[in-house]
Amino acid sequence: MSGAGVAGAVHTVAAENLWLIYPASKPVARLLLCHGAGAPVQSDFLTQLAKSIALLGIEVWSRNFAYMQKTLQGHKQPPPKMPLLQQELQHWLAELPNDLPIVLAGKSMGGRVATLLLAENQSQVSQVAGLVVYGYPFRPPAKKMLPLLDLALVSRI
Repeated sequence: MSGAGVAGAVHTVAAENLWLIYPASKPVARLLLCHGAGAPVQSDFLTQLAKSIALLGIEVWSRNFAYMQKTLQGHKQPPPKMPLLQQELQHWLAELPNDLPIVLAGKSMGGRVATLLLAENQSQVSQVAGLVVYGYPFRPPAKKMLPLLDLALVSRI
């Protein structure tokens, strides 16, 4: 997919895969963008963010976690436990083409999923070259006394 299309324009790939792709002209990397707990990848913020990143030469791929996709189809659901979200994100990574460096990114909960996946599964996600988080929660909102994540675990990024 790299190099195809107009920078910043959105393409949907195969309805069953539910990928939204923002191509970049002559891309230098591919960013996998995850949404937060309350808004899908189609939110105004993530749409503008993805378009802006694509204009900088980074191809953006995004999709909704399964619970959010069900919510969009009229079956409102809360996010599942973190291990299930991490597993889903790991499956997405396996679906990405490997012709460009891959950067994980997420808004709020999506950033937490990406960070924890990298910290806890470094050997299984070695293709990830970087991590970007927007509005990163160091702990789930209801858990006031959890220790902060040791970001040194992802120091290779």
